[in-house]
Amino acid sequence: MQRALFIYILSIAIFSCDSVLAQKLKLSLEPLDDTGLDYAKVIGDADDGVFVLHSNFSLETERDRIGLKSRKYQLSFFDYNLKRIWNQPMSPYSEGASLENISFFNNRVVVLSSQYNKSSNQLEVLADVLSKDGKLIYKSVVVSKFTRKKGSSIDKPKLIIDPSKKQAAIYIAEQTDREQLIYLTTIDTGFTSLFSSSGSIPYSDKDLMTTDFILGNNHELMVLAQLKERDSSDKKKQLFYKLFYLPKAAKQFKEYRVNNSSRPMTEASLTFDKSKNTALVIGFYADPNSFAGAGILFSALNLSESDSLSTYTYPIKGDAQLKLVGERNLGNGISLFSYPIQKVILRSDGGAVIVAEAAYLSEFSYYDYFTQSFNRRVEYHFDNIVTFSINSNGTIDWSQVIRKEQASMDDMGIYASFSSYLNTEEIGIIYNKDIGKNNAIVLKVINNKGQLSDLNITKSGDNMAIIPRSGKQVDESTVIIPTISKKRLYLAKIEL
Repeated sequence: MQRALFIYILSIAIFSCDSVLAQKLKLSLEPLDDTGLDYAKVIGDADDGVFVLHSNFSLETERDRIGLKSRKYQLSFFDYNLKRIWNQPMSPYSEGASLENISFFNNRVVVLSSQYNKSSNQLEVLADVLSKDGKLIYKSVVVSKFTRKKGSSIDKPKLIIDPSKKQAAIYIAEQTDREQLIYLTTIDTGFTSLFSSSGSIPYSDKDLMTTDFILGNNHELMVLAQLKERDSSDKKKQLFYKLFYLPKAAKQFKEYRVNNSSRPMTEASLTFDKSKNTALVIGFYADPNSFAGAGILFSALNLSESDSLSTYTYPIKGDAQLKLVGERNLGNGISLFSYPIQKVILRSDGGAVIVAEAAYLSEFSYYDYFTQSFNRRVEYHFDNIVTFSINSNGTIDWSQVIRKEQASMDDMGIYASFSSYLNTEEIGIIYNKDIGKNNAIVLKVINNKGQLSDLNITKSGDNMAIIPRSGKQVDESTVIIPTISKKRLYLAKIEL
């Protein structure tokens, strides 16, 4: 299951254990679905407002089929009083180009499109850039160009932001039967190309699935992927995590094994410590001989050396383990093996805070005698949230569990999971308590000692539900998020 991974880097100050919690919810005067498009997501914020992307298809998944001819987009800008300032349709500005991606960089909306020249067999990636007033600043700037391999398939281009946020890169993956070719072009805030590179990963997409990628300080690229291959101690193919590293001037990725068959992992997170020039892979590993999760795996690649990957494992024991293995988790067979990591917060003292959420799918088919056909159903589950604060020596400082149970059918789980905010005092988790008529929007707050407090933002009967993964934190105490109220879609500002 694809997921979107959000990474925050924080110089942690002393949290206030006695902070007074207060919250206020305000809805926009105008509904968002008056555009005729029923889905919306906050994609960026400026000094005086936020950008909201509208679509007629869900925006809650990476597999959003953005190239569908029936896909429609509009873009709105709302001020912080939630008044809509402007609204306009979105499409490529170059005739004949195909829309690939709509992103946000340097307070501007970036529309990526592609154009294929059959005679030269070259694919061009174009960028159209809009200002906060919706005006076109740059039109059809060629930000990447390469010659396509015969018989290859190409993923849609993605925009990734450099750690300094002063540069970005266009990332394109091309697959052949034997390898995956990665094309990278870094650009500055004026959308001028700075550096282009490409590298080969010697595995086909049948055996290798990319899960994450990040930029380094100096045009380097790190790719985290799951690989099907035989371990030296096993005859059968298993899934392993590998880290691939492309130095600035290289043509071939360096390859590092993250885990082995004695420490199986189904989820891992990739982040970058800018101050230490180090790529970090963090995830939970399971003990094949134990039902409950076994511990935390932490791998580090120092780009100044990059000779080897340093890997450490920290068992989860005692009170931390007891918190994670509740009756419901044991009954459903859910351990740390089912907790994708959603956030990694790097502490200034060399430690880290990990936030993970139990997320999985249940698929089943049945025969409908009325239609004389088989139907496939997908149930989406988003359950407990676990947090760990890890000291620089690998010991667990504290752990906490937020117990929740969210399940829905055939809807991509748009009302499930959580939104969050992060400041120098606390981590806040906002979610729908009950995906149904009796829903209340709740807030859980965890301070730096792992102490948990909670309150309701709305109460049961208010007939409101947030769309958690479509929201955005806009300052240290405010989240703006699409919200359903009385069956209409609005923009909500939650002040905490």
